[in-house]
Amino acid sequence: MTIAQDIEGAAPVAPSLALIHTTTVANFRKIFAAGALAPQRCPVMDVDLTYLFYGRPAFRPGRIDKTDRNPDSRPVCLVFKREALPAGVGVYPLDTGAHHERRYSPHLDGVPLADLECSGVPTAEGRIVSRYFESNEEYFYGAERGALDPHPTSAVAQGFYDFLVDSGRMNYDDRSRTVEFVCDEGININATLHGVILPDFLLHEADIAAWVAQCETAGVQVKKYRPQSQTCAAREVERRFPEVADIQGIPR
Repeated sequence: MTIAQDIEGAAPVAPSLALIHTTTVANFRKIFAAGALAPQRCPVMDVDLTYLFYGRPAFRPGRIDKTDRNPDSRPVCLVFKREALPAGVGVYPLDTGAHHERRYSPHLDGVPLADLECSGVPTAEGRIVSRYFESNEEYFYGAERGALDPHPTSAVAQGFYDFLVDSGRMNYDDRSRTVEFVCDEGININATLHGVILPDFLLHEADIAAWVAQCETAGVQVKKYRPQSQTCAAREVERRFPEVADIQGIPR
């Protein structure tokens, strides 16, 4: 029994949250110039893919323990309308790159990605959240269910749930419990954006400032922040959770 089989009986949470791609200012400039988020070579699956995460930012630009004063390393969060995106080729209950690096050891050692992949199940993201976290709010703040009912009937599902429980006592950040969405097509940012969170200094660039104004006119939720210059870029992503909560309609 795979994760996909374990979530089939769970009613998906409602409403469905938007999907998020977090990147650096340097990469955002390339995305902005192209008008699209283009698939990049994935070292884990060895194909060109685009990675997004359900509901919450899960990418950290740079090391968490290293001060980085480079403005181009600050994060930009692109929040996409789920219904406007291409069909996914993969939905996973965790970060596949971290799994590949055995960061979920020993609970998921030896578990192939095929046993974790759920895209064949309709509304898989919402069912994963319902099964293992109960609600969007609990998922957003990283609180797994206290117990699973019915009990998992496979070692894979049990191992994943045990990891969620045990990871609270281990040295993991919130990326360890974020649903991953993978597609193999480009994403037109102007046609699919629900929200964007970006550092305020980008508005000093006339073309980006004009684009932001167009986004706001089109109803895209725009959140601007002033980055901390004397800390690491990775910490800035953690500080953006309140803005993401506002965009997603999550209480805070």
